[in-house]
Amino acid sequence: MTLIAICAMSFPGIKILTFEIMSNHLHITLSGNQDAVIDFFEMIKKYLKKYLASKGRPLDLSKWNCDPKPISDLNYLRNVIAYNNRNGFLVSWAKQGVLLLNTVLTVEEHRANSHKDKGWEIFTDHVIEKLNQL
Repeated sequence: MTLIAICAMSFPGIKILTFEIMSNHLHITLSGNQDAVIDFFEMIKKYLKKYLASKGRPLDLSKWNCDPKPISDLNYLRNVIAYNNRNGFLVSWAKQGVLLLNTVLTVEEHRANSHKDKGWEIFTDHVIEKLNQL
């Protein structure tokens, strides 16, 4: 989601490790200062509410709360990533530390590469660069 990329640019101290956007909630695994993580989340919420209202789909996000949980060890981190990306075929890979990342992140149904050259590649390249620094 471009919104997450825009917000990420405002918080260079936060690393986005994984995210899953569901129809009614968001799972996101971040690395960074807890106050910055909460501010990052509030920015996403603010811009999402504004975006949805502009599309005629206002949504009450008052119950959409940030609930940061510290990651205690690498195994726990792998489990969180597996949960966020819980496609049954990928869980065993994620538990082994494998990260699969589509460089375009999203496509329109039945239109391969429909979101190519829209800026996602810059974002995913940055994610890969940051992950390589871990």
